Amino acid sequence: MTRNGASHVHAVSSRTTSSIAKFADRLVIRAYRASGGRIPAKAKGAPLLLLTTTGARSGLPRTTPVVYLWDSGTLLIVGTNGGQNKQPSWCSNLRAEPAGRVEIGSDTVEVRATELTGEERDRRWAMMTDRYPALRSYQSKTDRVFPIFAVQQLPGSAGLRAAVEPGKQFTQTFSIPASRADRFASYSAVLSGVTGLIANLALILFYVLAKPWHTATSGWSWWGPVNDVVGAASMGAFIPVIVQLGRRVPGSQLLRVLGWGSVAAAAALVLVVGPMLLGWLPLAVQFAVAGVGLPVLFGWIWVINRTGLRTRTLPRGIARWGVCIGAGAVAGTALAVVGIMLAWGSTGQYVLLGIGAALGLPAYLAFPIWVIVLGRRVFGEQPPLVLQVATTVGGQWEPLEPINLTSAQRSTLRR
Repeated sequence: MTRNGASHVHAVSSRTTSSIAKFADRLVIRAYRASGGRIPAKAKGAPLLLLTTTGARSGLPRTTPVVYLWDSGTLLIVGTNGGQNKQPSWCSNLRAEPAGRVEIGSDTVEVRATELTGEERDRRWAMMTDRYPALRSYQSKTDRVFPIFAVQQLPGSAGLRAAVEPGKQFTQTFSIPASRADRFASYSAVLSGVTGLIANLALILFYVLAKPWHTATSGWSWWGPVNDVVGAASMGAFIPVIVQLGRRVPGSQLLRVLGWGSVAAAAALVLVVGPMLLGWLPLAVQFAVAGVGLPVLFGWIWVINRTGLRTRTLPRGIARWGVCIGAGAVAGTALAVVGIMLAWGSTGQYVLLGIGAALGLPAYLAFPIWVIVLGRRVFGEQPPLVLQVATTVGGQWEPLEPINLTSAQRSTLRR
């Protein structure tokens, strides 16, 4: 291919890429405005706003989705352009005419931009990549230095929801209503806890009155099937709690896998009861399912409460209680399983069963109470939240201390 032919192909490829990018930007702008800034809310983990500038050559308004960041009350926008070698056109527009308009969420404000240079620009870029490390993938695609602009609100501009200047600090009390999913999880948790308490009572009565270790049959043996049926109902009602708690507490891929493993374990514990009571499955199958499923379930409870304690997404008291229940149940069940496998009546078996009972029984007995408290305190109506915040451009706010909120809760606070 000749040099002119190669240049022609490169030019056609560049125009095609540019056309695709412009079409994608139009879709993003429409979705952003239609959803009030909720879709799409982020790019590479960093939040998005819509920036409208005046075309340097055409003089017409041009709107572009741009990555932004708040830093001590200052709004920063960066010209990544998806890591392309070409500078985004809005940068040239702002250099020619610094005045523009910014849309954050459903708020619109008139602004003036100032380009940062030298050490100030480098410091801000380092801060942005520290907060959103995925932005480094854009920089890895090009040697171009990404321009960064500091944006300030123009005096007297309309569209602000909070009649305060950006950067002002104040204490604000917010009310966080429970979502539908939270309310359903709360009802399910209470149902699971109450039926769990009834199942525990039935199991205690079964051992006290029926004395299953005796060879003679007892008229009180029906307490055993009652425990099985009510316990299955309790475990079934706990499944929505597992799902919603997994959504609330941020975690690794391993934690999500454990969560779905817990759902499967709880479902297996429910499904095995009917065939076992009808005589289609031997009792040993139920013991085997419980021996595998319960450690998985309570292991997840232990891990997710430790994560909730570390990330402050669960109340400290409930999370610590959950850690103790999960650890006690897993250790007690493991020791009991090992003890059953030893020679029957041996000293080692009695020791392991005794230690397992001492660790596991308090955990199993306390579990339904913990579930009820979890449903009322975590998924129920939330108490007012008092935050020290700083206002920003567009009537938004920025917490002055670390806070973990779901996206739905944060959206509620900003409304």
